[in-house]
Amino acid sequence: MCRFFFLIFTLFSFSVFADALEEKAELGNARAQVKLAMEYESGTNRPINIDHAIQWYKQAAMQDNTTAQFNLGQIYKNGYGVAQDIKQAIYWFTRAATQNHPPSQFYLGEIYEYGLSGAVDLYNASLWYQIASNNGHGEAMLGYERVIEEIKIQQQKASQQVNEPNVIESEPEPKTIIIKQMEKPTLLITIGSYLLIAIMGVILIFLLLRLKQSMKQTKSDDALKNSFVNSLHNEKMKQLQESYEKLKIRSDVQESTVKRLTLELETKKLLSQFTPHQLLGVTLESSSSDIKKQYRKLAQLHHPDHGADGVMFAEINKAYHTIKG
Repeated sequence: MCRFFFLIFTLFSFSVFADALEEKAELGNARAQVKLAMEYESGTNRPINIDHAIQWYKQAAMQDNTTAQFNLGQIYKNGYGVAQDIKQAIYWFTRAATQNHPPSQFYLGEIYEYGLSGAVDLYNASLWYQIASNNGHGEAMLGYERVIEEIKIQQQKASQQVNEPNVIESEPEPKTIIIKQMEKPTLLITIGSYLLIAIMGVILIFLLLRLKQSMKQTKSDDALKNSFVNSLHNEKMKQLQESYEKLKIRSDVQESTVKRLTLELETKKLLSQFTPHQLLGVTLESSSSDIKKQYRKLAQLHHPDHGADGVMFAEINKAYHTIKG
């Protein structure tokens, strides 16, 4: 009998608690909305209903609750109870990531690294991994190092393909034309040919004698010339080495500059996809004080003095002044 009354009391307590939680959620309490959504998602205190869970998560997410935004991203990324929708997952992860939510930043890096959105984007993956690792996400640092190594490998392959010499197909050798018949030369042509051969023989002998004489004269000067040539060669090699080192330093500086500019360009391209309100993580209904508070929070996080690259900081300033103006 006692057990029966205890069971009735427990069921009554759960129903009262559930009704109170739902009343708070309906009044707009974001924490109550998240908790109610979790109960519908896990089946705690109420039956499992993913549609109800998504409904309450979205109401809390529109109030910039990062937990609700992250959970929505997980549901759409994994297709839990609904059709998988990577675009929706990216949208909710990005809203949470722009509010400095490291797990959402990490999952964005993972989506871009493995091409879950349709194509692999290593530059965006490295960007979000870097932001998450700067916010203390340990696994994001491993992902960042992995993506940077893959980018280096791709750049090396691209440079090797550019530097490969073009293979020029050799032209076929001309066919030898065999003359089967030949007209008999005249006597004058025969005598002229013999005279020409004799003259060429005399000239050849004269040139050989002059060459032999010049070789004897140059042997005595070889010792002096060798020392001068060696010193000149050493000086040229030294100059060439210095020029090569200067060119290598300049090439390394240009390469690092290109990488930095490429990363900044990709970052700006990614951030341009969002409206000023989405970039700041606020809504159109947010008050001026809330917008200013969110702006100061993001500006402090992405300020160059704290190790950030400055691109995100500039975009945040631009978005804030756009909303404020």
